[in-house]
Amino acid sequence: IAASDLQQAQVIDINVPLGSSTIVNVTGNSYSTAAFPTAAVQFWNGSGYVQAGQGASSDVATLRDNLLWNFPTATTVQIGPNLGWPGTILAPRAAVSFPAGTDLYGTLIAGSLTNGSGAAWNDAYAGCIPASDLPSQAASCPASAGATASADITALTSTLPAGNDTAARGARIVPGQPRF
Repeated sequence: IAASDLQQAQVIDINVPLGSSTIVNVTGNSYSTAAFPTAAVQFWNGSGYVQAGQGASSDVATLRDNLLWNFPTATTVQIGPNLGWPGTILAPRAAVSFPAGTDLYGTLIAGSLTNGSGAAWNDAYAGCIPASDLPSQAASCPASAGATASADITALTSTLPAGNDTAARGARIVPGQPRF
């Protein structure tokens, strides 16, 4: 998904099979959750969307730990302020910033870090990477490790019910099908 599209999402909902690995490839030179701003990243737990902080159920914590945000060409990435961000961030060329009130529930791999009093919980990436994306000397995940979700991500804009002049924006991550 283009960074310019994703940063228009006020809420990012991720609906993938429990136990699966999810890789979100974000293209573009710059990404900021403060653009719209993004208020939440949530996972489907089978009955509703929930956030995946430190008190998450084991199923949701596994989804969080198996989530990789890949920013292969970004030179700047800002997560926050005031946002709990689940998953590992891979932004090897980027100057990454975490303004005040930001919690990263994952690992950060970046060119540099500016921390404005954000916190990292250092939940290690535990997901799988598809064998086709690995160098020939690397091993892929065993079949028993769960599926790797091939997620289509669509940023969307929808109008709230009549009488409300505010637009609700979000991005849905669902294997094989965008949800609107």
